[in-house]
Parts: sequence; structure tokens; C-alpha cells
Amino acid sequence: MSATLSNFNITETNFDEFYNILCDIEDHNTSWVDEDYAEEMAERSLQKYYKKKKMEEYQFKLKNKEYLKHRELDLRRKLLHRIGKYELEEGEIFE
Repeated sequence: MSATLSNFNITETNFDEFYNILCDIEDHNTSWVDEDYAEEMAERSLQKYYKKKKMEEYQFKLKNKEYLKHRELDLRRKLLHRIGKYELEEGEIFE
């Protein structure tokens, strides 16, 4: 049975055993904290990455949609202008 602080007799002084128990406890506690912390930070980073990527995709789609909308309006105005149903406003040009 390995020694732990619960079954360690402090009156029988064995510094090496006491020190090893403390190191084992500290290693166990910090390793769990570090692993959980690292996992949590990795999850947060992944969520930020996906959120950023989705936002960039959404902005690209929105920008593309706006471009296509304006392109469609320009084509309609150009067609209407050619058949004489639309007069160009001052300074207006077709893209």
C-alpha cells in the first residue's frame, strides 16, 4: 500500500517519505488542473475559430449577395435604358 498523508505517521519522522508524498499530491493536483485547463482553453479557441470562420463566411456571403443585387439592378437599368424605358440620372454609369 502506497503512503499517503492519511496513513502517514508524523511522529515517525522520515522526511524523504513525507516529501515524496507531498510531491505526488502536488503533481497529481497540478496535472489534473493543467489538463482540464488546457482542454478548456482548446475548446474555447476552437469555438472562437469556428465563430470567426462562420462570421467571415457570413460577411462574404452578405458582401457577395449585395454585389449580385447591385449587379442585377444595373443589368435591369441597362436593359430598360436600351429599350427607352429608363433615363440615366446625372453621373450614373453602369458597372
